Amino acid sequence: MNLAIEKEFEDSAEDFLTAISTGSEPFTIFKGFDSTNYLTPRAEIMAEGLTFLETLDKFQSGSGLVTEYGKFDIELLVNVVTSISEGHSREQHYTITNNIRNKFLFQADNFNSTNLPNYGIYDIRVTSSQNAIEGENRITSTTFSIRAHIC
Repeated sequence: MNLAIEKEFEDSAEDFLTAISTGSEPFTIFKGFDSTNYLTPRAEIMAEGLTFLETLDKFQSGSGLVTEYGKFDIELLVNVVTSISEGHSREQHYTITNNIRNKFLFQADNFNSTNLPNYGIYDIRVTSSQNAIEGENRITSTTFSIRAHIC
Protein backbone atom coordinates (compact mmCIF):
# COMPACT_ATOMS: atom_id res chain seq x y z
CA MET A 1 0.00 0.00 0.00
CA ASN A 2 1.29 3.45 -0.90
CA LEU A 3 0.84 5.73 2.09
CA ALA A 4 1.78 8.76 0.00
CA ILE A 5 -1.59 8.49 -1.78
CA GLU A 6 -3.53 8.84 1.47
CA LYS A 7 -1.40 11.79 2.56
CA GLU A 8 -1.76 13.53 -0.81
CA PHE A 9 -5.56 13.20 -0.73
CA GLU A 10 -5.73 14.48 2.87
CA ASP A 11 -3.48 17.43 1.95
CA SER A 12 -5.54 18.20 -1.15
CA ALA A 13 -8.82 18.12 0.80
CA GLU A 14 -7.32 20.49 3.35
CA ASP A 15 -6.31 22.79 0.49
CA PHE A 16 -9.79 23.18 -1.00
CA LEU A 17 -11.61 23.16 2.37
CA THR A 18 -9.45 26.04 3.58
CA ALA A 19 -11.40 28.32 1.24
CA ILE A 20 -14.62 27.70 3.17
CA SER A 21 -13.07 27.31 6.65
CA THR A 22 -12.97 31.08 7.11
CA GLY A 23 -16.49 31.77 5.79
CA SER A 24 -19.68 32.56 7.67
CA GLU A 25 -19.21 29.48 9.91
CA PRO A 26 -15.42 29.22 10.44
CA PHE A 27 -13.73 26.00 11.54
CA THR A 28 -10.23 24.57 11.97
CA ILE A 29 -8.98 21.75 9.74
CA PHE A 30 -6.96 18.81 11.05
CA LYS A 31 -5.55 15.98 8.91
CA GLY A 32 -4.92 12.45 10.04
CA PHE A 33 -3.47 12.62 13.51
CA ASP A 34 -1.86 16.08 13.37
CA SER A 35 -4.00 17.67 16.08
CA THR A 36 -2.06 19.19 18.96
CA ASN A 37 -4.90 21.31 20.34
CA TYR A 38 -8.50 20.25 20.60
CA LEU A 39 -10.22 23.21 18.97
CA THR A 40 -13.85 23.38 17.92
CA PRO A 41 -15.51 23.78 15.57
CA ARG A 42 -13.22 21.49 13.64
CA ALA A 43 -13.10 19.30 10.56
CA GLU A 44 -10.95 16.19 10.80
CA ILE A 45 -9.86 14.65 7.48
CA MET A 46 -8.52 11.11 7.38
CA ALA A 47 -7.96 8.64 4.56
CA GLU A 48 -9.68 5.43 5.69
CA GLY A 49 -9.15 2.96 2.91
CA LEU A 50 -7.27 2.48 -0.33
CA THR A 51 -8.15 -0.28 -2.79
CA PHE A 52 -6.32 -0.77 -6.07
CA LEU A 53 -8.67 -1.85 -8.87
CA GLU A 54 -6.63 -2.35 -12.00
CA THR A 55 -3.22 -3.81 -12.66
CA LEU A 56 -1.35 -1.93 -15.37
CA ASP A 57 1.98 -3.61 -15.92
CA LYS A 58 4.68 -5.46 -14.11
CA PHE A 59 8.16 -4.01 -14.18
CA GLN A 60 11.54 -5.27 -13.04
CA SER A 61 12.68 -3.82 -9.74
CA GLY A 62 15.56 -5.23 -7.76
CA SER A 63 15.06 -8.95 -7.33
CA GLY A 64 11.73 -9.41 -9.13
CA LEU A 65 8.69 -8.16 -10.94
CA VAL A 66 6.64 -5.45 -9.27
CA THR A 67 2.98 -4.78 -10.11
CA GLU A 68 2.03 -1.23 -11.02
CA TYR A 69 -1.54 -0.11 -10.37
CA GLY A 70 -3.61 2.55 -12.12
CA LYS A 71 -7.20 2.86 -10.88
CA PHE A 72 -8.06 2.88 -7.20
CA ASP A 73 -10.79 3.71 -4.71
CA ILE A 74 -9.97 5.81 -1.68
CA GLU A 75 -12.27 6.71 1.18
CA LEU A 76 -11.92 9.96 3.06
CA LEU A 77 -13.60 10.32 6.43
CA VAL A 78 -14.48 13.87 7.44
CA ASN A 79 -15.60 14.43 11.03
CA VAL A 80 -17.25 17.75 11.86
CA VAL A 81 -17.05 18.40 15.60
CA THR A 82 -18.75 21.25 17.44
CA SER A 83 -19.06 21.82 21.17
CA ILE A 84 -22.21 22.72 23.05
CA SER A 85 -20.10 24.04 25.95
CA GLU A 86 -18.40 26.51 23.59
CA GLY A 87 -21.77 27.80 22.42
CA HIS A 88 -21.92 26.14 19.01
CA SER A 89 -25.50 25.67 17.93
CA ARG A 90 -27.06 22.78 16.06
CA GLU A 91 -27.55 25.18 13.13
CA GLN A 92 -23.84 26.08 13.07
CA HIS A 93 -22.91 22.40 13.14
CA TYR A 94 -25.09 21.49 10.18
CA THR A 95 -24.08 24.58 8.21
CA ILE A 96 -20.42 23.54 8.46
CA THR A 97 -21.32 19.94 7.58
CA ASN A 98 -23.35 21.06 4.55
CA ASN A 99 -20.62 23.45 3.36
CA ILE A 100 -18.06 20.63 3.48
CA ARG A 101 -20.35 18.17 1.68
CA ASN A 102 -20.96 20.76 -1.04
CA LYS A 103 -17.19 21.11 -1.59
CA PHE A 104 -16.96 17.35 -2.12
CA LEU A 105 -19.57 17.30 -4.90
CA PHE A 106 -18.07 15.94 -8.12
CA GLN A 107 -18.72 19.19 -10.01
CA ALA A 108 -17.45 21.42 -7.17
CA ASP A 109 -14.11 23.20 -7.12
CA ASN A 110 -12.16 20.60 -5.14
CA PHE A 111 -9.54 18.11 -6.33
CA ASN A 112 -7.66 19.49 -9.34
CA SER A 113 -4.33 19.35 -11.14
CA THR A 114 -2.91 22.05 -8.87
CA ASN A 115 -3.62 20.51 -5.46
CA LEU A 116 -3.54 16.86 -6.64
CA PRO A 117 -1.22 16.81 -9.68
CA ASN A 118 -0.51 13.07 -9.86
CA TYR A 119 -4.12 11.83 -9.94
CA GLY A 120 -7.32 12.11 -11.94
CA ILE A 121 -10.77 11.83 -10.33
CA TYR A 122 -13.54 9.72 -11.90
CA ASP A 123 -16.19 9.98 -9.20
CA ILE A 124 -16.86 11.34 -5.70
CA ARG A 125 -19.87 10.35 -3.63
CA VAL A 126 -21.06 10.20 -0.04
CA THR A 127 -21.22 6.57 1.04
CA SER A 128 -22.16 7.04 4.68
CA SER A 129 -22.99 9.64 7.27
CA GLN A 130 -23.44 9.22 11.00
CA ASN A 131 -24.30 11.63 13.79
CA ALA A 132 -23.37 11.27 17.44
CA ILE A 133 -23.27 13.19 20.68
CA GLU A 134 -20.21 12.46 22.81
CA GLY A 135 -20.18 14.41 26.04
CA GLU A 136 -20.60 18.04 25.01
CA ASN A 137 -19.57 17.44 21.39
CA ARG A 138 -21.82 16.96 18.38
CA ILE A 139 -20.06 14.88 15.71
CA THR A 140 -21.06 14.19 12.12
CA SER A 141 -18.89 11.61 10.38
CA THR A 142 -19.19 11.55 6.59
CA THR A 143 -17.36 9.08 4.37
CA PHE A 144 -16.62 10.13 0.79
CA SER A 145 -15.71 7.41 -1.71
CA ILE A 146 -13.47 8.59 -4.49
CA ARG A 147 -12.56 6.65 -7.64
CA ALA A 148 -9.33 7.90 -9.13
CA HIS A 149 -6.34 6.97 -11.25
CA ILE A 150 -2.64 7.66 -11.23
CA CYS A 151 -1.66 10.03 -14.04
